[in-house]
Amino acid sequence: MASAAEYLIQLQALLPVGDAWPREPDALVTRTLRGLAEDMARADRRSADLFEETDPRTALELLGEWETFAGLPDACTQNTAISLGERRRALWSALVQKSGLTLSFFERLAARLGYSVTIVGRGRPFICGRSRCGHQVGGGHEERLVWHVTIHGPRVQRFRCGASSAGDRLTRIVRATDLECLLRRLNPAHLDLVIAYEEASI
Repeated sequence: MASAAEYLIQLQALLPVGDAWPREPDALVTRTLRGLAEDMARADRRSADLFEETDPRTALELLGEWETFAGLPDACTQNTAISLGERRRALWSALVQKSGLTLSFFERLAARLGYSVTIVGRGRPFICGRSRCGHQVGGGHEERLVWHVTIHGPRVQRFRCGASSAGDRLTRIVRATDLECLLRRLNPAHLDLVIAYEEASI
């Protein structure tokens, strides 16, 4: 990104040589070119800003347009994505989210939102003749249709220079209502979801 002084030097280098085209700082030609150089430097800075806006993780001026494109805020994020960093995190999660039914998919989903979780898949009931000594004794056959998500404490959102904006709180502790909402939305229809919280030190 070039400065106005650098653009002025470039513009002066394009001038013809002669007494009619002086290079002195107070010359009329130089003052005219200085005005043009400042406009060129301003356009250069704005093009660099626009480059930052193409990435939803660094967008500021076009963050609202990105959110509209992604269908945000939705029922899961309208009460939790308040600060600039939370809005960017929710937006990025919505844009890169792909459907999946594996446990690793749901773990990655939680991690993108800033949560640490443990997911235990469908249980297996203890069946005489098939289960062995040492196998866990579970419930009945309905255990095959239950999966458990343990959320390890709330998400802690701290103010960070460059990622937060004026008005954001210095520290915000967020209960995982956005994650709960997404898990319930994406939960396969034939399974029962059980969500539990595990207290964590902050």
